[in-house]
This record gives sequence, C-alpha cells and structure tokens, in this order.
Amino acid sequence: MKFPSGGAKNDVDTDISILLKNPSARTFGKAKVEVRLPETFTYVSSEMEVSEEDKKENEYAFEISDFSPGKEAAIAIKGNFHSESDKESVRASVYLAEGGGDYVRYLDKTEEVAITRPEISVMETVNGAEDYVAGKNEELAYRIEFENQSDKNINGLTLKSALAGNYDFSTIKADKGTVKNNEIVWSAAKVPELAQLKPGEKGAVSFTVKVKDLFSIEKEGDKNFVLENKVTMNTAQQEIINLTKSTKVRAFMVLEAKGYFNDDGRIENGGSLPPKVGEKTYYTIHWSIRNLFNEVKNIRVKSVLPAGVRWTGKYIDSKGKVMAGGDDGRDAENGRGDSGGQEDGEEAIGEIAAESLYYDKDSNAVIWELPGLKANEGILTSAKEIVFQIEAEPRDENAGKAMDIIDNMTARGYDTYSLQDITNSGNKVTTELFDDYSISTEQAIVQGKEDGSRE
Repeated sequence: MKFPSGGAKNDVDTDISILLKNPSARTFGKAKVEVRLPETFTYVSSEMEVSEEDKKENEYAFEISDFSPGKEAAIAIKGNFHSESDKESVRASVYLAEGGGDYVRYLDKTEEVAITRPEISVMETVNGAEDYVAGKNEELAYRIEFENQSDKNINGLTLKSALAGNYDFSTIKADKGTVKNNEIVWSAAKVPELAQLKPGEKGAVSFTVKVKDLFSIEKEGDKNFVLENKVTMNTAQQEIINLTKSTKVRAFMVLEAKGYFNDDGRIENGGSLPPKVGEKTYYTIHWSIRNLFNEVKNIRVKSVLPAGVRWTGKYIDSKGKVMAGGDDGRDAENGRGDSGGQEDGEEAIGEIAAESLYYDKDSNAVIWELPGLKANEGILTSAKEIVFQIEAEPRDENAGKAMDIIDNMTARGYDTYSLQDITNSGNKVTTELFDDYSISTEQAIVQGKEDGSRE
C-alpha cells in the first residue's frame, strides 16, 4: 500500500489519497480499506463509494472486488482540516479475503500530515454553518471571513468567489462585490480591509445565491450533487489563498396523494354520492413517492386520517397485488400487524427490513414503510405507488362543503449521502377528488341529514 503524505493548511480543503496494489500472485476475492481520520478533519466526499455497513464515527470503509494479482485501486477522500496542531495522523487498515472467506487484517499504516498555516486564514460559512447541507430552491447566505496571521501588513488584496454547480447564478447578490456570471470580485476600492490588512486584523465579505429548483437528471450518475465555491485571494505579486468550499445537496422526496370514487375496479367503492352526514362513502387513495438526488433509507410515509375517516383494510401493494386485511391491518399480508406507529418528533426511525403498509388504530394513521429508494427512483423509473381504501362518514360540521379525507402526508428517511434525516410533505385529498374526472362539483359537497342540503 502506498500512502502519499503532504502538507495541509488549516481550514483549507485537503485531498487524502491512498493507493492500494496487489503485487503478489495470490487472487483475493475482495479487499477492504478502513481509513481512520482525525476529529479535526471534516469529510466531504470520496470518489469510491463508502461502505455504509462499516461506517463509524471518523472512520470510513471502502470495498474493492476482485483484487487479483497486479490490480491497483485508488481511494481519494476530500475534506477539510480545522486544526490548531502542526500535524495530524491518518491511519489506514487493509483487510483481504480469499474466495468466499472472511476478511483478514493484513496491514496497518499511519501517516502524519503536516499542517501549515498561510499568512491569511480564511473561514467560510453557509447559512451560519461550516458544514451546511443545502436543499433545492433554497437561498444560501455565504460569509467569508479572513484574518492576517502574519507579523506584517498585507496590502492591495483582491478576493474572488467562483461558483460551480446547480446554483441559479441570476440570483447572486453580493454586498460590495462585483458580479459577473458565476463570479464575484471584491476589491480594495470597496472593502477597506483589502487595501491594507494589518497583523491580527480581520475582515469579511458576504453574498447570497439560490440553489436551482430543477436539476438536470438524465442518467444514473446524476446524483450526489455538490455545490462548490472556489475562493482565491491575491496581491499584485502572488496568490495567497486558494480553497474550495463544498456543500452537499440533500435528497428530496416528492410525495403525491390522489383520491378516486370510480377507480380501476381492483377495489370496489360505493356508498352515498354525494356523501351524506351519518352515511358511509368509500374511496380509494393512491400514494406515490419519487426520490431526487441521493439514496434514502428507512423511509416512513404517514398520514393521520381526519375525523370521520377510517381505513377498511383493503389495499394494493406496490407490486400490484390486491390485499384484503382486517379493519386494523392486522391480517393483511406483508402488513406490520401492530399499532405501534411512531409520532413525529420521537426518536429516529430504526432499520426497516421490508416494505409494508399498515394501520395504526390508536392514532387513526395509515403508514407506509420502505427499506429505501435509490437516487432518482421515480424520476428515471416509475414512481413507487400503493393504493388503499378508506371509508368516510361525514359529521354535521362537514355539511355544505367538501370534506377532507386524507390529511397532508409526510415522509421521513435517512439520506445516505448528506448523512441527515430528511422530511418532506405531500398534499391533502378532499371529496372534490380533482383526479377523478367522473365526479362533479355537486357530488363533492357533503349533504345534511334532513333533505340532502344544509339548512
């Protein structure tokens, strides 16, 4: 294993490279490299996919298949040191497995990385955080702070930001800066600290920009998006600072709910139409989910049904199989069979091993759980969809208007790229049934008990 060392600057992006080669005549079915990084190092990304199963705090594992004689593999980790020390240590452990055997540790190596400090230190934050994760269509506020760490005056500075990625460059607003396309330049003419920065003196510049709402997604590789801001600081004689701030973009789950009285016939509906106070009307609800940008695991979609609305136990799973469970879902095949639904704000969702749709009778909630969705599933492929039946029994307060039959659905999951829990919400459904064109406006309005109209 060749483990190149090199200098790194505090608060400056650093690339750590590990080269692995099999010089022997032995064929290993697979290899794994575990890289232990110091707490002062902030991991941003890596060219090789991190093994989620083996990930630990400050430790990242990378697996290599078919590690045959002469084969080489390169692991490149991008991140940032925030260290007050003159050096930090990076450790790599190599595990090899022959045939179908278990991994055996073959090698450990530790390399010291020298931390060098530039004359000017730079700290950059996005929305007040050093390690912010952005969302689509979000406005980002950048602040770049700089300080003279030397014992001399530094004169005639120019500071430039060059943005790359899915930004909407037309939205850039820079205080005291000159904007051209994707670049912002601050000069001594407008920022006094750039004219002369004395020892220990600080200065700052700022700008805002929005993330695009629509990203170009055309192939499987269009995922795990990063926004980059390259910051350079120059005098007339030399470049003093050259660093890149990388900001990950979080996943976004697109949820949609539709309601039908006259559906495709797989589940038969009926009852009063228009709906009437004290009488039952049956509807089918379609839930679909699409996932943008990153892989998301352990997903829970949930909706607490409105007063007067209940689950019937009939549903169609995501493979199109018609199911008929009990009125609480306990007898439904693939159903969860319990009433242990988790309320929002409780502890994080645990590991979800299999997809299921079930009903939490205690909270009157329908819950759909999925082990995960690939990046851009439902965008490059068909959306994931389930269908279930509900019964609505309007009350006096519903008369004379359309009745809610599905409250806003919400989805929670874990973004494996941004390493964050994410939440998105969908729409509600009323008896107006905008997606069922066979239902007229009059058939959506709840009638009173007496004569079919509200007094």
